[in-house]
Amino acid sequence: MADILHLYGNWKWTGPTELAVHLAESQTKAGHRVRMAFGRQRGADDHFTLQTKRRGITQLEGFELAKHFEPISLWRDARRLARLIDLEPPQIIHCHLQSDHLVAAFARKLTKTRIPVVRSTYEPHGPGSTRRERFSLTNATDRLLVACESARNAVRAGGTFDITKLRLVEPAIDTNRFDRARAVRDGRELLKLPKDAFVLGIVARVQARRRFDIFLEAARRLCGRDPGAHVVILGGGTHQYEVARKPVEQMGLSDRIHFPGVLRADEYAAALRSFNIKCYMTPGTDGTCRAVKEAMCSGVAVVVANTGMLPDLVKDRETGLVFDGSVEGLDRAIELLRSDPALRARLSSAGEAEARRRWPREKMRLAVEHIYSELTESAAMNAAHDH
Repeated sequence: MADILHLYGNWKWTGPTELAVHLAESQTKAGHRVRMAFGRQRGADDHFTLQTKRRGITQLEGFELAKHFEPISLWRDARRLARLIDLEPPQIIHCHLQSDHLVAAFARKLTKTRIPVVRSTYEPHGPGSTRRERFSLTNATDRLLVACESARNAVRAGGTFDITKLRLVEPAIDTNRFDRARAVRDGRELLKLPKDAFVLGIVARVQARRRFDIFLEAARRLCGRDPGAHVVILGGGTHQYEVARKPVEQMGLSDRIHFPGVLRADEYAAALRSFNIKCYMTPGTDGTCRAVKEAMCSGVAVVVANTGMLPDLVKDRETGLVFDGSVEGLDRAIELLRSDPALRARLSSAGEAEARRRWPREKMRLAVEHIYSELTESAAMNAAHDH
């Protein structure tokens, strides 16, 4: 069993946060010794802390791990990590964000004990190109884990990183949670939708940059064609009135376009199952587009724009539809699936099978542990050679 230390430079519960915590949880359940240090919300027992406690993950106190670059905080954390490495060294340090990776890079400078460092990056184009990112990649990266083929190609094309250290590991979802065979509440009853409605859904934070203007115009056209159609927008956002609710009121569609807000746990799984089609316009803070995978696993036909990681997740006309990002393209895709139930059923079934094949948590855990084994075996050989 491995001794693993995860570093996460944030306290907010975002898409990458959930991925890092789920990996640590699955490793803990598999019997590894797992410790996790993460940013703390000042003066509050935040959601991150509560979630890691609930999952039985050992939390390391005393680290600040700020999301943004704070030189004094960075230096304090680097010294803390160096002391930990000297006193109680893990076998692997796994970093998840640029900020915590920088802490590991400076800690490596402060200690003679060389612990292998793994860095996960969740963006469709791999890690950034800032000076701090380059410093960490150069000085503290024994393996770089990218989330999709486009990210792997981008790192290769950059020409500055040793590609022998590059690995593709697709981020997982909880396929059991979104299994259609699992009993949950009826989603249409939960959302107060007609049983026989054609339902178009989207899951995203309601922000202008998530291209809600395009989605709402396509929704307006759908409602004009089909008097039985309903639209569900799952997500929060401080500007949702200006971005979405006000335009919906102006369209006169407040009785057809619904805003349930943020749903969690089984309510979210139930709501997804109420959709006939799920759209995804552009990635947000979760570059891995987890909501697309969850919809596919739930047996919902998906329509995604050809941006970010989305074309890596959805094969056009095989496991969903990929459109060009325009209103007209989205409108055509929606109408094609609405008017052709057989096609919709074929794509939803294929998408579900693809999700269950590619993104189960156990597959991700095993892939990451294989990479850990490469590093720990190499470290042991080097130590034996030095002696």
